Amino acid sequence: MKKTGKKIFFLGILLLLFAVGFLYGKNYYQPQKSVVMRVSMEREKIDYDLLAGMNYMQYLFRQNGYKVYETKYPGNFYFNEADNADVNVFVRAYNPFLDIRLKKNAFNICYLHRFTDVHEVEFNGYDYYSSAQHTFINFFDKRRQMTYFQGGAVPHEVLKPNYQYDVLYIYEYYAPEYENIVTQFNKHKLYGGMGFAALSEKERQDELARAKTVVYFSGFFKGDDTNYIPYAAYDIISYGRPLVTNLRESLVQKFGSDVYLFDTADDLGKVLVDALNESDKAREQRAQNARQKLLNTQEKTVFDFIK
Repeated sequence: MKKTGKKIFFLGILLLLFAVGFLYGKNYYQPQKSVVMRVSMEREKIDYDLLAGMNYMQYLFRQNGYKVYETKYPGNFYFNEADNADVNVFVRAYNPFLDIRLKKNAFNICYLHRFTDVHEVEFNGYDYYSSAQHTFINFFDKRRQMTYFQGGAVPHEVLKPNYQYDVLYIYEYYAPEYENIVTQFNKHKLYGGMGFAALSEKERQDELARAKTVVYFSGFFKGDDTNYIPYAAYDIISYGRPLVTNLRESLVQKFGSDVYLFDTADDLGKVLVDALNESDKAREQRAQNARQKLLNTQEKTVFDFIK
């Protein structure tokens, strides 16, 4: 009888613990929120700057506890979980983008990257707007809620150099005078921004690791704020690669002499000669300094309205 009594006692304790655990979980369990990014242009038309920006945005959502579904492009099948995401980020390309899956019970964000125009149709349907350009924010300020999506990058692991090129040249806008400078160097590799973005993540890493210097030519897009630093530039810095890019005062303020800057095609040639004349150790140290400055200063939140 004593053994039976002990068994009943321990069984009662187990049942009590189970009941307490169940009630605690029922009352305190908070389902994970989810987000999906829906892009209005085909995958092969995404350039490196936009790809890096989207990757950074998704990283920040994850850091804030969100489940991030795979980015969806036009024509892709949207599975039920993605269609029922708590947050939809609609990434606008060249034309207005009002996807049919814009849900009233979800939080719908319109993200404008580097564009000079907006359309009246875009003032309807979205709950919030975001942009990398202050000009858009100022335009929307009195009409809709909007927030600035500031620059930054996924904190990548530092790439181990495997020198095969003196210069890896990635350009968002074709400018033959700049390309002519790069091709004067015996060891070089050229990519358009869309071509580089079309590579797999592993392929991009391999190409960046092969270069002594990485030239990112973003062009001088008339819609850019003067303080805009491309996400692609941040991405290259985050990998710990020596960056050579367009002169912007914001880059000087943020990274000082740890990033190589040029203003004209002739200037690019001189900057590359100077950079390649430095020792590999000195050039790589500059890249590590820039990476550390980036990691020390970038924000860890995503949007001010998401808690």
